[in-house]
Amino acid sequence: MKSKIISAFGAVTLGGCAMMAPMPAPQAAWAQSTGQMKASGGKTEIVGEITIRSDAGNFLAEVSKGPGLPLLKIYAAGEHPNEVIVRGALARGGWKGHPLKAPEALQAWAVLPEVFHWARAQAKRDGAFAFSIADVKRAGRRAGDKVVYLELQRGVEKIVLHLDP
Repeated sequence: MKSKIISAFGAVTLGGCAMMAPMPAPQAAWAQSTGQMKASGGKTEIVGEITIRSDAGNFLAEVSKGPGLPLLKIYAAGEHPNEVIVRGALARGGWKGHPLKAPEALQAWAVLPEVFHWARAQAKRDGAFAFSIADVKRAGRRAGDKVVYLELQRGVEKIVLHLDP
């Protein structure tokens, strides 16, 4: 009986992992930004480090609490992604879907890829970028053509990034 329960648990666990799309490895040509982040409004306030790697077609963010404690990894393809993949302890394992359909705890994280592309377009003074998500409050600051500060709020969750210039 015990082995059947363990086998069933393993099948469910491994089956869930198999359905989650893989995240691509960052390429040398992707731009990288690193800095500090703070997320508040949820059950627990989180302060940690963030590394963002991106190009026009990809966004990959890794949030950690020091070098040995990864908390969240977010991937999306395109400036206005129809699908975001979120993995890690803060995602309770993982989630994949449209940013507007994210669970409450991931609503702000799920729109971070588009908000970051918007801020990068603002830093480059590209007025052609049209933000597609209506219920997001956002603000950014730049140094030259780099994003150095980004703030976004969706639902009760608020994320603030201070990125190195």
